[in-house]
Amino acid sequence: MSWPKPQQHLCHQRLAGALEPDSGFSLTELVVIVALISLLTGLALGSQSKRVQNERLKTGTQSLAAWLDGVRVLAIQRSETCAIRVSAADRTLSLQPYGIQTSACPSERPSFDLQQASESTNIILCAAAQGPAAAAPICNASTGSLQILFTPKGTSPTNALLQTHLNGTDQNRCIQLVAPLGLLRIGKVIGGSCNWNTAS
Repeated sequence: MSWPKPQQHLCHQRLAGALEPDSGFSLTELVVIVALISLLTGLALGSQSKRVQNERLKTGTQSLAAWLDGVRVLAIQRSETCAIRVSAADRTLSLQPYGIQTSACPSERPSFDLQQASESTNIILCAAAQGPAAAAPICNASTGSLQILFTPKGTSPTNALLQTHLNGTDQNRCIQLVAPLGLLRIGKVIGGSCNWNTAS
């Protein structure tokens, strides 16, 4: 007498059918996924753009401070007063004759272009003849024109505040020239003043 074989194929069919995934996503699920991806992409691009702008502002400001310090060293090396004309409207600084001098201090870099240094045509420069105790004026448009002097000893009779601004950045950057020692300080504008205790 032979026993009937169990119908295993029916169990396997039921089990296989239970484990089969759905055939695809619904239209609603697809729309939600696309919306989430678009939102995350937009946030990432906005954050990246802000980082790029901050880096451009930082680079331009540091390059400007380095150029100014280079002129101070040049005045010491040549034992003569070096004069700089700051033109905020053009966002440039350039060496010029001073007093009875017939020519400016000779330099390999007689001028500085902030737009070129920051790789941004939208960067703004503000210049004011003021000391570190004075409040930093609002800087959202290029304003100011002044002369900066460095003596043969590297000192300066000039108090000057230079601010740089770029839309989309957190804070303005600043360079403070402190008379009479000719000290150059670089920092950020915080609470209406140039704070050089913060990382630039």
